[in-house]
Amino acid sequence: MIDLENKKVIVIGLARTGYAVAKRCRELGARVWVTEMGERLGRAEESRSLEALGVEVDFGPHDIGILEGADLVIPSPGIPPSTAIIKEAKKRGLPVISEIELSSRLTTQPIIGVTGTNGKTTTTALVVDILRAAGIKSEACGNIGRPMVEFLTSDNSVTLVVELSSFQLEFVDQFRPDVGVLLNITPDHLNWHEGFEAYTDAKLKMFARQTSSDWAIANESCLRLIDFGQARKLIFGRSPGVFIKDQWIVHDLKGGLRRILKLGDLPLRGAHNLANAMAATAVALTQEVTEEVIATALRDFKGVEHRLDLILQISGILFYNDSKATNPEATIGAIGSFSEEIILLAGGRNKGNDFDQLALEAKGRVKSAILFGESASEMTDSFEKHSIQTKKVNSLEEAVRLGIKLAKVGDVVLLSPACASQDMFSDYQERGHCFENAVKAEVGLNGKS
Repeated sequence: MIDLENKKVIVIGLARTGYAVAKRCRELGARVWVTEMGERLGRAEESRSLEALGVEVDFGPHDIGILEGADLVIPSPGIPPSTAIIKEAKKRGLPVISEIELSSRLTTQPIIGVTGTNGKTTTTALVVDILRAAGIKSEACGNIGRPMVEFLTSDNSVTLVVELSSFQLEFVDQFRPDVGVLLNITPDHLNWHEGFEAYTDAKLKMFARQTSSDWAIANESCLRLIDFGQARKLIFGRSPGVFIKDQWIVHDLKGGLRRILKLGDLPLRGAHNLANAMAATAVALTQEVTEEVIATALRDFKGVEHRLDLILQISGILFYNDSKATNPEATIGAIGSFSEEIILLAGGRNKGNDFDQLALEAKGRVKSAILFGESASEMTDSFEKHSIQTKKVNSLEEAVRLGIKLAKVGDVVLLSPACASQDMFSDYQERGHCFENAVKAEVGLNGKS
């Protein structure tokens, strides 16, 4: 546990996580300073609320002088280690920790951590649904959009199921989940981490301090990466563990083969979502949830907004919002989920990834790629190399209009960007909502409803 009474805490960034951290630290008796690069106008309500509590809030370029006398520095997710104020804090020997690290030191609640390049949000939501169906109180938090610090309670019967990004794990040093899940690792955020090795190392920090009483869960391709830890290992994707046999999700962890759910009863599309379901099942089995309860929860799962989210079916054309696909691997998974011909809407800010493999996987599945944002030209080069019809447009609304024009009965119009959103939108949620609104507006204008 960490004692913050009268400690000087520097919080970098005043988005939702930064605000929640500053508020909780102040409530625990810390002297809190927040430094925010943006303008006060954009965070006026948050700054007024914190200042009323006695928090100092500074806007504009981060002032290194704020570190004088500091005891702790907490950067918001997404602020890279290369930021000058973080480099200076480390140079001075100040502890720099994430909100996840702080939260874990403020609670004794059970923690289930879920990380990986893709599938984190869906798996986190699945785990919570299964646990709740079993009567286990649980809350989804972390990278899913709700800071962990907001869910801390003295009630140790509430399990925290925490989606963990590499940004959040970069700044942990004592964090130890009771159950840790590694879904997959493929190149992502390479510009932020300055390379794939550093990105992988950040993910693996979750397992470094687990003990023999904890669980480490991974698919077979990632199992070797967590061999260094002391936790009990559980595999999904092959035996012994949770795997597929005769079109069923099964496990062989209790002696003999036990069936859980027919594949046809899983409401989620795609092999990647099947992996997510197996991972969530593995977590549930460590919590002694019965096969019957797991099956019911999987069967009833409603999916996650902005992740292969069917928003409309008009005139035989399906419109899917997969805005949360912010890297090529996620978009490859989305494309592989459909047998129908696809009109792909993609583009945005590249995070240091290559698009050639995406284009190769799209060949024969995507009949037209409509590309937008900063990466449009780069993506066009990759898609045209594989003889896929492409068109560059200036906005997502224009992409929707063209997609509807090109679509035939039985086609899928799929927003699956393979890129970050921050070149044109504040986040992937805004991008997804823009897509949904544009589809509905355009369909109404064309009289196809």
